Amino acid sequence: MKCNILCKFAIEKLMRMKDIALQDIIALGEKMHNARRITVTAHVRPDGDAIGSTSAMLLFLKEIYGRREVRVLLCGECPANLEFIIPESCKGDFMFLTDDFSEASEWVGGSDLVLLLDCNGFYRVEGLEEDLRRSDAFKVMIDHHLHPQTELFDLVFSQPWQSSTCELLYHLFMRLPETGGDPLKLPRECAEALLSGLTTDTNNFANSVIPSTYVAASGLIRAGADRDRILDHLYFNYPEGRIRLIGHLLANKLHITPSGVAYMVCGSDDMKRFGLKDGDTEGFVNMPLAAGNVKMSVFAKADGEFYRVSIRSKKGISARDFAEEWFGGGGHELAAGGKIRMNGAEDEKKAHEYIEKAISAFIR
Repeated sequence: MKCNILCKFAIEKLMRMKDIALQDIIALGEKMHNARRITVTAHVRPDGDAIGSTSAMLLFLKEIYGRREVRVLLCGECPANLEFIIPESCKGDFMFLTDDFSEASEWVGGSDLVLLLDCNGFYRVEGLEEDLRRSDAFKVMIDHHLHPQTELFDLVFSQPWQSSTCELLYHLFMRLPETGGDPLKLPRECAEALLSGLTTDTNNFANSVIPSTYVAASGLIRAGADRDRILDHLYFNYPEGRIRLIGHLLANKLHITPSGVAYMVCGSDDMKRFGLKDGDTEGFVNMPLAAGNVKMSVFAKADGEFYRVSIRSKKGISARDFAEEWFGGGGHELAAGGKIRMNGAEDEKKAHEYIEKAISAFIR
């Protein structure tokens, strides 16, 4: 009986793609076809879904609509294992911004279309937030996160039940007249970017998948996406220092509470010791969940005057509620994040104490 209910619920979610008004999809296509200058952007510190969706959108705009005045503006660096998602022919159209935002600001100011992907509001773009807010461009949000700031946009495609923005974008592409629902009309590199982002945001199809996720994956593989190549880049192409840091953290900094919550705190000295960059710790938070007695995992990493927190959980405990209540963040039911503010220099001991306090209060 429970299985039947869950299957019915999943099928209902699959059908909700039809709830997106056809006129909105047509309006999106017209804007992409007619725009003179386009800004594509996503959240700060881009992950696989952000880079996959923005890269796919760039390729779709260039190959399907013939748009040439397009730039992808992302605040933060591109993790080394995700660089393959961006084709060589498109690398000049990406700007990864860490300090000088003047050129990007000028580009936004001259754009007549802004596409915000994998992001529920301009506040998550950080360095370009004010430029995007002030822009007179037509603004579109395509996202799968909760609490979208819909009032800031002219057109919104928001479906929090989707596995990823890449999945949502695939379904939108399939409903545009230019594809007519045929995956074979997608550029191969566009399909590969979408499958890459879908893979990372589902933790290789372990989390947040619904029937439409497999429909999308199947269509993208039909379109020419090479899943073996994607997996090789995503999971077998890390720097050696990542493996050594994993060993160091698991051996020396992994704590598991009697209530079944695992947590690790990674300081800036740890990152320097093993020569790693920001994106090189992607996926660390998932590792403690391999233990049968662990029902939630917390990974905190120093980032200036605060610790950036990632939370993953197994069914039955809400990572999102924990993030919202204790870390000023949010996310999805089983995958969320937030911050611990230090009010000064990083302090690993205080981060530990705060996490332990949060766990004790949350798990009763």
